[in-house]
Amino acid sequence: GVAKGALTVEAADAKFQLWLAEKQVKISNKISKKALESKSETKKRIEAEVKIKTEREEALAAKRAKLMAKAEGAKAEEVETVEEQPAAETAEPQAEA
Repeated sequence: GVAKGALTVEAADAKFQLWLAEKQVKISNKISKKALESKSETKKRIEAEVKIKTEREEALAAKRAKLMAKAEGAKAEEVETVEEQPAAETAEPQAEA
């Protein structure tokens, strides 16, 4: 444009500055959009990980409770067996007499 006389140097510079400003706005918008997408993606990942962790903790707690119930049941059976044995021993001497 300037060499052919279609534009003046000032008009060409103004046009270039306008183009440059528009380009910088587009670039900054893309950068901020990518940053927001990255943040939301990271937030979604963290939420998913927290959900998985919670499910694992609940499953582990249920498993532990089940094991504790079995252990307490085994102790109760052991106590009942121990209590029954002395009763059986005292009954035998009476039967012999």
